[in-house]
Amino acid sequence: MVTWTLTPVDGGATHVRMEQSGFGPQDEANYHGASFGWQRNLGELERVAGGLQ
Repeated sequence: MVTWTLTPVDGGATHVRMEQSGFGPQDEANYHGASFGWQRNLGELERVAGGLQ
């Protein structure tokens, strides 16, 4: 499950929090793959949403 939380902050910006849950002990490889993938994808989201294209 992926949960997104958007919180307004001073100056008109928005704090974005993403949390993924539901991994069990048998999902260790998937957990590590998701961790790597989300770091890359969230970096791209920040770049695009921030207008840094």
